Amino acid sequence: MPKRYKIAVIPGDGVGPEVMNTLLEILQVLNLPLDFEEFVIGEKQYLKSGTSLRDEDFEELKKCDAILFGALSTPSKDYPNYKSAILGLRKGLDLHANIRPIINKKKNIDIYVFRENTEDLYSQKEFFRKPGEEAVAEKIITKQATEKIVDSAIDFFRKNKRKKMTIVHKANVLRTSDGFFRDICREHLDKENIPYNEEYVDACAYKLIKFPENFDVIVTSNMYGDILSDLGGALVDNLGMLPSINKGEEHSLYEPVHGSAPDIADKDIVNPYAMILCGAYMLSDLGFEKESERIFKLIDDFVEKDITAISVGGKYKNSEIGDKFKEALKNK
Repeated sequence: MPKRYKIAVIPGDGVGPEVMNTLLEILQVLNLPLDFEEFVIGEKQYLKSGTSLRDEDFEELKKCDAILFGALSTPSKDYPNYKSAILGLRKGLDLHANIRPIINKKKNIDIYVFRENTEDLYSQKEFFRKPGEEAVAEKIITKQATEKIVDSAIDFFRKNKRKKMTIVHKANVLRTSDGFFRDICREHLDKENIPYNEEYVDACAYKLIKFPENFDVIVTSNMYGDILSDLGGALVDNLGMLPSINKGEEHSLYEPVHGSAPDIADKDIVNPYAMILCGAYMLSDLGFEKESERIFKLIDDFVEKDITAISVGGKYKNSEIGDKFKEALKNK
């Protein structure tokens, strides 16, 4: 009897439930041995129980073969004690690598950003040194986390026969923290004989817009990776085309780069392609390569035919794109 895979589903807030529903309907058409279990995590859970991520939910998530994640609102002003559920999951499940593909075949853009996912300024170690006068945020860079992200990038580089690695940092200013990150990356890449260059993060942002075809695999720290991969949305027309894969040694979580977008929630106009791409990457990681490639190809075909969502200037509703996708899969 074939193995059945337990997939955690976290629809979340805003447009999260809409894009998640579209993806799940598409996956169900494929008739694969996948069992889905939904979890309420984030703002809705916080309002019910006082925490965005309950311990019992976290323990169940650890038992799943993969996690599909929609989008979460992160209230700060109204709920000062709220702690981000997605940051908690990344840290708690040791999802050390956040892999963000930026791909636009028309423009010859094929970039993978490997973003360290558990520390840096996102460690949320902040305090007021002088209340009302001076706030401090600690930038945490550890050898262990840096080795994990550069080794993940090297593994991807070799398996996929990529050509060049770019280390992105700001060691000319942040000589201790970013210099430490840079030196560890250099050491591992030199040891593995991987060709690489280096860019300061500000120069990298400029060059990504002007010369994106010159980039291949980027390895960088948490905040720089977040900013640069969002900038990549401009290279593929919109954030709704950017998936991300959070990976660790034992767990994986797939989420679109776009946020909860409350301004367009419940209007059925959101672009579902980033979430659908997340599903395709999940299928590939689970070993369903044929089905994964069908989804990738269909997205290319749909975009080529301008089957795009209203929220990004297209003519189609989210649900209409989902229906067309299901019909195409059924007809093969």
